[in-house]
Amino acid sequence: MYKPIDIHELKINQAFRWWLTRDNFFTKDECEELVEKIENEAKPKIGPYTRPEYAKYNKDIDTKMAEDICRLNTTEVFDEKYLNKIWGLIEIANKTVYKYDVQGIYKNKLQGHKYGLEDWYTPHADFHPIEHFSIVKLTLVVFLNTEGVDYQGGKFKFFDGTHIEGKQGRILLFPSFYGHEVRPIISGNRYSLVTWAVGDTFV
Repeated sequence: MYKPIDIHELKINQAFRWWLTRDNFFTKDECEELVEKIENEAKPKIGPYTRPEYAKYNKDIDTKMAEDICRLNTTEVFDEKYLNKIWGLIEIANKTVYKYDVQGIYKNKLQGHKYGLEDWYTPHADFHPIEHFSIVKLTLVVFLNTEGVDYQGGKFKFFDGTHIEGKQGRILLFPSFYGHEVRPIISGNRYSLVTWAVGDTFV
């Protein structure tokens, strides 16, 4: 039999924040090095549901809707220097703020993203049942160039309307269930580094 509860007696993580930022986390030289790598290696990505095998996770997925999900260019980054730097920040942020079960970085890699003219990513959350994403706990974005200077448009926005301005070297960290989007690019190119901290599925 259900027994009423008093929500005021539930434990609250007083340190919790919906998002954290740190400016100048990456140096100008590091950002430029990564931009060059992304520019030389990134290839078009058109939606995460383009592979038919995703349908086994959700019968409602229409693999033909890929162009309605996102458009950008991506590449993989395995550089240990950057993995170590980001992992160090994850450990500190998780220990002091989120206190999740976090064991590593998704697939032990980072993703380089390039958004060109009219590229975008539709509103979504990174915590979902497709391709084991229920293990994803924290999302990290490093802005490699500056909004309003190097590109127009391309705003990073959360579902509640919060806009995190893209500034070269700024890192953004947030729980992966917090919905977000990248608005279409009007001019220029937007570069970023993205990854996820993972651990056992929430229990």
